[in-house]
Amino acid sequence: MLELGKALIPILAGYWALTRLHLTHYSIVRDSGYHLFFKAALVGTILFFVAHILVVVLGPAFSPIAAAWKLHSLIPFSPTPTTIAVLGLILPIIGNRLYDKERAATQAAKRDGDLIELLIAESIEDQKLIEISLKNRKSYIGFGIVSSIETIDKDEADIELLPTASGYRDESTQELVLTDNYAEVLEEHPYDNYDDFRIVIPMSEIVSARVFDPVAYTIFQEMKEDFSV
Repeated sequence: MLELGKALIPILAGYWALTRLHLTHYSIVRDSGYHLFFKAALVGTILFFVAHILVVVLGPAFSPIAAAWKLHSLIPFSPTPTTIAVLGLILPIIGNRLYDKERAATQAAKRDGDLIELLIAESIEDQKLIEISLKNRKSYIGFGIVSSIETIDKDEADIELLPTASGYRDESTQELVLTDNYAEVLEEHPYDNYDDFRIVIPMSEIVSARVFDPVAYTIFQEMKEDFSV
């Protein structure tokens, strides 16, 4: 049983590192069981060789640790499995300092080729205004709060948006018509918690998404009025 536990440590350490590292987390959540197992085993194998080298090079340094371990545990001290576990724990801590969560989400969306997810991820990262158009022709302008990048089943995925305006797409021309300006309301009546205004939209209801430039929208509206005169 003890030997089985030692054999599982590299796989568990690999799984922990893969699911906690921003760089790999967003792709791992969509992997099937056996894909995840083999990836965890591969990372665990790499951790095993790194740990073995460290134990060989730093062998004398483990003597005090082994002595202290013997006093407080009935389980024999094993330098290599212990080093593997430590490496698996600290790898995400170090890696996540070099690769932030938002950047990882954006890269995952690019790899998957999901342009709507990518746009929402960029909105979250860069605080860009985006327009989301739905199947019922309702449209929302706002900032992305939560993307669906971590969701395995896209049919059940949701996104969260902090809206600044809303409206609809004209049935015949598909032109955007804005009817509600939440930004003005929030400016006149500031709230402590803007999360109260966020909306949740199922990904399955989204027809299109695009970056929204309020200045460009205003210019086009003025041009349209000039042409209609």
